[in-house]
Amino acid sequence: EAMVWFDEQRLQSCNETSESKMRLFDKSGHYQWYIFKGIVSKDYKGIPYRVTGSFANVHNEVLQRERMEYLALHDSVTGLYNQEHFLTCVETAIRQVNQFNISLKEDLLPLQKQAELMKDGMPAQKKEQAVLVIGIQGYDRIASVYGNRFAEILTFQCGAAIHHVFDFTTQMALLTPSQFGILLPDAKADGLLSRCLEKMDEMTHSSMNYGNMEIEVKLAYGACSIKGDQMDAQLIIQQAETASKYADTSDISDRIVWHDERMEAERLYKGRMEALLKKSIKNQEMFMVFQPQVDALNTGRWVGFEALIRWVNPEIGRVSPDEFIPLAESSGYIQEIGRFVVEEVCHFIQQYRVKYGKNIRV
Repeated sequence: EAMVWFDEQRLQSCNETSESKMRLFDKSGHYQWYIFKGIVSKDYKGIPYRVTGSFANVHNEVLQRERMEYLALHDSVTGLYNQEHFLTCVETAIRQVNQFNISLKEDLLPLQKQAELMKDGMPAQKKEQAVLVIGIQGYDRIASVYGNRFAEILTFQCGAAIHHVFDFTTQMALLTPSQFGILLPDAKADGLLSRCLEKMDEMTHSSMNYGNMEIEVKLAYGACSIKGDQMDAQLIIQQAETASKYADTSDISDRIVWHDERMEAERLYKGRMEALLKKSIKNQEMFMVFQPQVDALNTGRWVGFEALIRWVNPEIGRVSPDEFIPLAESSGYIQEIGRFVVEEVCHFIQQYRVKYGKNIRV
């Protein structure tokens, strides 16, 4: 049993019914969520003077709803924000930067405008906001060799380290299992990011144990500034991801790589090449050449062949294996190319046996 007191103002605002949700200290010694629903009693003048009703325990329902709301915004493994919510945070930052840039038409901001910007979360003095993407180098290889469970533990530990080091901002998210996003409120703060990278190096470069083995963990840092003319939050995140991947492929782990136009051109070129590579085998653009191997010092005879793959595309012409083999490995098309090579080599050996009556090493 419980009695709820209504002050006069609240009582006068009641209509025919009243409903309130509150936390009460129950007999178990814990706070529980309850909902009160009551009927309003009025005197002969129509003025409310009493509310009579009952309580219902809705503690489990409230906790379940709060859990659902939490999972809608957070990653279940690391507890960081998810990609969808991080995108909303970046969109908010873009609006703040645009609003600030509009206010900079005059050299000094009026005091009233400064107060409005600070109320909206934007400092009165301009600070360069940016998106930082931190990637775990070699994550796919680690997952394939040591298993997804170990990779998930690695993601959790890196997320915990990021949450500890970048404690000056709450806008941190897990973008993919191997990539974290951070919204930096002041990317040009004196020495701040350098100190953060040093701390991350101390926390993550120490090897992780897997059974009797030690695995070195290295991170790649890529960033993109938020400018007034950038209205697409997804593009900003994508450009920071491109910079992080560039740092990964270049084995840069001791500094932040900032996105520039050169990286964007490389990303577009790689995307086009991947699309052409995907169609290359189906369109019979790839073929094999077999280079003889000769025992020049002794017999001068052929002792085998070296199988070489070639690609000639009708749009861009001949493509070097030094270019398309790494591209095939990173894009996942290497298995299809590998099957093509094995089939062609087997067919060549069979033809050689039929023509010359003996086997040959390839």
